[in-house]
Amino acid sequence: MNSPPNSGRGRSREPRPIHRTFRAAIGESGVNPFVDVPAGLVRAFERYADRGRIRVAGTLDGHPVHATIVPSRSGKYRLYVNGGMRAAAGVDVGDRVALKLRPLRRDEVDLPRDLATALRQASLRHRFDALSVSHRRELLRSIEDARSAGNRTTRIERTLRHLQGDTTQRPKPALIDRPLWICPKCGHPFVTRNMHHSCTRHELGGVFRGKSEHVRALFDRFRAMVEARGPTTMIVYRDRVGFMVKVRCCGAVPRKDHLEIGFWFTERVEDPRFSKIETIATNAHVHRAKIRDLAELDDDVSRWIDRAYRVGCREHLRNRGV
Repeated sequence: MNSPPNSGRGRSREPRPIHRTFRAAIGESGVNPFVDVPAGLVRAFERYADRGRIRVAGTLDGHPVHATIVPSRSGKYRLYVNGGMRAAAGVDVGDRVALKLRPLRRDEVDLPRDLATALRQASLRHRFDALSVSHRRELLRSIEDARSAGNRTTRIERTLRHLQGDTTQRPKPALIDRPLWICPKCGHPFVTRNMHHSCTRHELGGVFRGKSEHVRALFDRFRAMVEARGPTTMIVYRDRVGFMVKVRCCGAVPRKDHLEIGFWFTERVEDPRFSKIETIATNAHVHRAKIRDLAELDDDVSRWIDRAYRVGCREHLRNRGV
């Protein structure tokens, strides 16, 4: 294949991605609102795909959004429309919306104007840019999920404190020991009353249907390690299992040939054994690791369980002098 001609300045430059527009109705899969993405747009953006997922930036009914186009089981591609996106645009499930999107390169983090301004005014842009690409994306995702302008401002302020090394927050003392809300329909416990969720009940056997006995053995050992740490509640979802004390703190997802385990820590822990780290908020970082052999459920995993269990007990809130 011939290379594109140079621009005349000694080096070739990748053309800037072109925006594509389309209209679609917001549907819902379980509790997750989404729009179907036209096949033509997916083909136009496919060179930017990373393991089948295409990160995009643009607008939804004129409001800035950052999202990811993902393949669905039906063979179509979807873009999930989170609560922050819906709140900013004033839309909900069933509404027909207009989207204008452009693909993002693998290493590109497109900053919204309000965050870019806040970083510049606080002289923290260099610290933000020094973070890993995944860390920056997760901080941005937390901001984009804000349900109101006030909450978005609060999350930006927390991000600034995070960059300054201050991960503390001042929750109301009454919130620390507040009992969990139990859904009267399904019996699942939640931190927030009337939290949106699916009331469907699932059995543990269903989670492991079609999985090997080896993967089930890995889970049984992991479960024993978690429950040995102290009292826990196991919650079974359609394709995964979570463990909680006062809040959810760790879990497991059975895969074809391995078990993926995850932990909630209050700080990012850089360890080569973690295959992925998601920053949900400045004090909430989900760390995931792949377990392929019983020997890998070792002292490292025990320490991770212990650390996550303390988060499940809300010790990180109690230890902040509130």
